Amino acid sequence: MNHALFASMPFDGVNDFFPITMLAYVTNTMVMHPSIRATSVREFIDYTRAKPGRIAYASAGAGSTNHLCGALFEKIAQVSMVHVPYRGGAPAIADTVAGQTQLMFTAGTQSLEHVKAGRLRLLAVTEGKRSTLLPDIPTVAETLPGFEMAVWYGAYGPAGISKEIVARLNAEIGRILFLPEVKRRMEDIAVETAKSSPEELATLTRADADKWGKLIRQLGISPL
Repeated sequence: MNHALFASMPFDGVNDFFPITMLAYVTNTMVMHPSIRATSVREFIDYTRAKPGRIAYASAGAGSTNHLCGALFEKIAQVSMVHVPYRGGAPAIADTVAGQTQLMFTAGTQSLEHVKAGRLRLLAVTEGKRSTLLPDIPTVAETLPGFEMAVWYGAYGPAGISKEIVARLNAEIGRILFLPEVKRRMEDIAVETAKSSPEELATLTRADADKWGKLIRQLGISPL
């Protein structure tokens, strides 16, 4: 995303790196303070349309994935909300739990503990398909077709890395991530291990760079 957020970057986030393999998907959630009387994405949209500009959503900062999720939601749902950027995810989730802000799109690693304790309400996940870790929770896209934000991690090397090293790393990383004890530990923190070919990761990287770069430019988003 940085190529669209910053006027000057010391590196090209796509072309200066060589993809090796996918590592993991972090379950990304749409969570709401329980004071809002909505139990589904549709009910939340109706509630927000009835109170334009009254719902505040928190983010870890302008241009963060939390912010882009909120901006994309506003665009597709045709609702008006207030973006409240914080200096990091911890204060953003803390103020959502406290009710200072009413909504946040954030990783399950930050939100699910509060959901289990009843401090936040989980409405949906933001990926294109339901999470295998939360199969009963709908996606936002089931209500708003076209909405998708997948938070993922990949392993990369420098441009020009040898094909032999890439092949070895791809095989070994994939083997280790899917060891039962590693996979189980990742799932405990709402992370799904993943693997891919270098070519598949390259395609995903370019697709996301294009998708989010276009949205950032359309909405005129820039970091504070």
